[in-house]
Amino acid sequence: MVSKSKTKDYIYVVISVIIGIVTVIKLNEFTGPTFDPIVKACTDSSIPIEEFVAKTGYQIYDPKVGLGVFNFLVCLITQFLLELRGTYPAGLLPWVAVIIVSLPCHS
Repeated sequence: MVSKSKTKDYIYVVISVIIGIVTVIKLNEFTGPTFDPIVKACTDSSIPIEEFVAKTGYQIYDPKVGLGVFNFLVCLITQFLLELRGTYPAGLLPWVAVIIVSLPCHS
């Protein structure tokens, strides 16, 4: 038989998963039109890093941070954080959501 504390933990897990799913869906609704061109620019390997700003109009990023393997991720995160910074106060909601999800949870 499951103890009351375990049942409570399971309820918290289910609620957290539901909130996480709703958050991802809502974030994609809000950011999808903005980030589709960014994803396209960040995945275009034909653009040399020296010409990235001139060809795309997006913020330059340091490819050394991604060790060459994660350049897409570094590019995307750089553009994402820059976009959030420029859309105050509307950018506050996704920024807070990202920070909360990034924090470790302890019981």
